[in-house]
Amino acid sequence: MNNGNETYDAVNKAWKSTCKLLFGGEIGNLKEYEKWLSEHVEPIRKEKDSNSKDVYLAIQDYCSSAKFTNMADVNFWAKFTPLDINQIKDIDSIVDAVHDRTGYTGSVVLGNSKAVNRSSNVTDSFNVYDAAKVSDSKNIAYANLIRYDENVFGIFEAGESGHLIRCDMSWRLKRGFNTFMTFESQDCYYTVRTSNCSDCMFSFGINSKKYAIGNLELPKDKYLQLKAKLLAEIREKLKRDKRIFSVLDIIANAGTPTIKLAPNANKPRFDIKPINDAFNQTTSIVFGTKLGDINQYSKYLLKHIDPTYTLKSPLSDEVIYAPGCLYKFKDIHHGLEKRIIPEEEILQIGNTSVDEDDIKNISIDLGTISKALSKIAFCTMDAKPGNNINVSEAAIMADAIDCYHGYDFTKSKRCAYDFWPRNSEYVFGSSVTWSSQFCLNCYYSKKLTRCFQVDSCDNCSDLYYSHNCENVHDSMFCFNVKNLRNAIGNAVLPSEEYKKIKQMVLAQIADELETKKDLKWDIYNIGCAKSK
Repeated sequence: MNNGNETYDAVNKAWKSTCKLLFGGEIGNLKEYEKWLSEHVEPIRKEKDSNSKDVYLAIQDYCSSAKFTNMADVNFWAKFTPLDINQIKDIDSIVDAVHDRTGYTGSVVLGNSKAVNRSSNVTDSFNVYDAAKVSDSKNIAYANLIRYDENVFGIFEAGESGHLIRCDMSWRLKRGFNTFMTFESQDCYYTVRTSNCSDCMFSFGINSKKYAIGNLELPKDKYLQLKAKLLAEIREKLKRDKRIFSVLDIIANAGTPTIKLAPNANKPRFDIKPINDAFNQTTSIVFGTKLGDINQYSKYLLKHIDPTYTLKSPLSDEVIYAPGCLYKFKDIHHGLEKRIIPEEEILQIGNTSVDEDDIKNISIDLGTISKALSKIAFCTMDAKPGNNINVSEAAIMADAIDCYHGYDFTKSKRCAYDFWPRNSEYVFGSSVTWSSQFCLNCYYSKKLTRCFQVDSCDNCSDLYYSHNCENVHDSMFCFNVKNLRNAIGNAVLPSEEYKKIKQMVLAQIADELETKKDLKWDIYNIGCAKSK
């Protein structure tokens, strides 16, 4: 972290250069647009540490009565007295014994990072202001889930992109404004599910097009003339109002669709058996017990997972699975839900266009433009690139095999009830847990093996109920430590004593799950209050 003014000044400079690039001129300072840029971004949570210093948190689930610490102030090498094994009777007694050793860490800035302010979970990044979950990026503000990006503002999830404003779910997009799910493209304004395109405006579901407005390709000179006119209107409206309608507003205000499409008749058959087998193999490895039908534990597994919503296409009644992180946008853009359709259908819409006469009359007025685009203005919240085999109830997938119910199964195998288990297999009830295997209820971690109820950890195995650990193995109830083995409450025990306690804990977990299909303690409440 650093002086906030220094960070803001650097990011504001990048904001102004981005505005000049996108709109042909500056529109004012970054802070003037803070409220508008933050609309789609999960807010940074702010707490106080023991010295009344601000602690910024990228994760919302921590209970409010816990102790919070800035990452820069954590003493990873603090020594603790081993627990008295004779006083440990059950998990409640361990929670009581380690209570003073627990606490959650915020303002997490790792690796080669500099000029980070009001942010957390930032790695190898520079000039980051009011943002969370940022890695390998530069000049970022009011953003969440950012990877390998530069000069991006007001964005939920982007990767390998640059010079973007209000471009959610972007990948390899260069120079964009007010887009949604636009991939491998450049110079796009107000586009949805557009890929391999350049110089496109107000287009939906198109692929490999150039100089297009309303899905209609135009001669280059005609396109550039109309683009210049529209950008001048956008620039003036932003300067005047400090905000402008989004591409989702255009969709939400386009009215009830009248066209109909046939439902997909070639949907692949789904077999849940491989997922159930994987779940039981994982619970057997992690708890020593097979727990049975995974769907009996759905409520428990989803306790800290962004929900997946089920809706139907207004064009075909086809079932759609929409992630909560995107579906909540309907609460901002009222009427959007009437025009959410599956990816297959918006790609069909991309083969149609508005009439050239409608393009001539386009101006930066929400009512006018929504009416002109009504036959093509639709939104999708799912994507299925790559080779996907036996995947169901998934909002986004890419090269996934045997996955079920969740969001963004990217290069994942035999995972269920997850949010973004990238490059993982046999992972259940977990969120943003990458390059991991045989894990349950693990969150915002990477390189985990055989772990349960773990948050913000790296390169750990056989770890239970632990937070902010690195290279910790065969341990449980550890907070803010590195390089331990056979530890409980951050203190190492003789191997045989540790194994005895672990056996008791795992038996209690398995029994409670089998009986109640839920657990009293999880990693997000264990640091908050004593059990009694």
